Amino acid sequence: GRGGGGGGGGGDKKIMVGNDWTCDTCSNDNFSWRKSCKRCNKPKSKALKEAEKHVEAGWLLDGVDDPAATRIFIKGFDPKRVSEEDLRELFSGVGIIARVRQKQGFPDQWPFAVKIYKDERHQPKDEAVVTYDDPMAAQSAPGFYNGSNPENKS
Repeated sequence: GRGGGGGGGGGDKKIMVGNDWTCDTCSNDNFSWRKSCKRCNKPKSKALKEAEKHVEAGWLLDGVDDPAATRIFIKGFDPKRVSEEDLRELFSGVGIIARVRQKQGFPDQWPFAVKIYKDERHQPKDEAVVTYDDPMAAQSAPGFYNGSNPENKS
C-alpha cells in the first residue's frame, strides 16, 4: 500500500511517480485517477493541473519556451570556413530541414531553411538559424549537437 500519512516535507513535490498527487488543502496522497481529494473532497487545484501537464509532457517543456518551435539558433562557428550547406548537412542528421517556400518551382527545388546572418558590411557572422519540419527535431538538436564543430567535415 501507499500509506496515508506525511504529505509534508516534500516541498513542491505535489506530483508523484505514476502521476499520483498530493492535495493542496489537506496534504492527503491521492491516486492519479482521482479528480478530487479522497479525504476533503476538494478538486485538484489549477496549479496542480498545470504541474501535471508538465510531467506528462516530460522533457519537451523542460527549459523550452515554446514546444511547437521549429527553429534553432546557432552561434560560435567560424563563418569563413562554414557555409549554409555545411550547417544543413550537419543538422539534417537529427531531422528534416524545412524548405523556404517559393512562388515558382517544385518543393524539392526550394532552398533549405538555413540562414547565416550577415553584419552591416554584408559579411557572414558566427550566427545562424536552422528551421526543421518537425518541432521534435528542433527540440532535440541543441542537446544532440551542442559543442559540435561544423568545421570538422569527414
